[in-house]
Amino acid sequence: MDFQRVGTRGYLFTFMDPYLTNIYVIDGSKHIFILDTFLGPTPMQMVKKKISKTDISKKPWIAFNSHADYDHYWGNMEFKDGWIIAHDSAYQRIQSQGSQSLIEYGKYKMGEVEITPPNLLFRKKLTFVEDKIEFNYTPGHTGDSASCWDPIDRVLFTGDNIESPIPQVNLLNLKEWQQSLEEYLKIEPKIVICGHSTILEGTGLIQETLMYLKGLQSLQVNLDNWTERHHFVHTQNLRHIAGLYLGRGDKGKAIDYYREVIKVLNESEKTQENENRKKSILETILKISG
Repeated sequence: MDFQRVGTRGYLFTFMDPYLTNIYVIDGSKHIFILDTFLGPTPMQMVKKKISKTDISKKPWIAFNSHADYDHYWGNMEFKDGWIIAHDSAYQRIQSQGSQSLIEYGKYKMGEVEITPPNLLFRKKLTFVEDKIEFNYTPGHTGDSASCWDPIDRVLFTGDNIESPIPQVNLLNLKEWQQSLEEYLKIEPKIVICGHSTILEGTGLIQETLMYLKGLQSLQVNLDNWTERHHFVHTQNLRHIAGLYLGRGDKGKAIDYYREVIKVLNESEKTQENENRKKSILETILKISG
């Protein structure tokens, strides 16, 4: 676990196992806020132990779940005696999918996880006036995604709505995501903290992500100067969107996105794996076309 101070009242905890994940703690006037609770009680106990060595440790804790993917709320049980904040739709997902998430991803849990849903819900915005902390509904990576804004240090915690170099796309409603990013730009954050990327200064990656989503929606993404990581995530996104359109019965849209995958693979590194992917996608297109 890596630890660093951020601004005048932030504490950033970065875990590298099983993958880079950020947990952010804010020292409010009345409460200690912990943003996301990772994979279980064990890492949360590590965070609490570190905070216990500071002069803010006597304040009550408030936890926040940026969305209901398993790696953002499994540690909630460590805060069940206080408030756990989330958007209403995140609560619904945890209630309906929590037990299944333990079955599917249980190998990642850290400590004995007890699914603990949030107990303080909001729809659009929740503000702690004395603490000067704002929680906002910002659908994007998932339909239940929310963000936290600290106007004192101008730090924005985005969950998985922002990720370097480009985010993973799980939904078809890209316009909502773009609107959320436009709201981010309006507040002009000085520092951006994402769920799974290094700390960012300024709004550069927000702007790049907005451009990417617009291009993804119109199938006009500029691939110039892209790394292999860009290509890998982008092809995953294209295939996922194609599958979603296919599930809706829109074969034409599905084929458009599958063809775009082949285009990207043609511009990627020539490997046997990529050739196998192209062959598989071509077979899928032929099957869809009938």
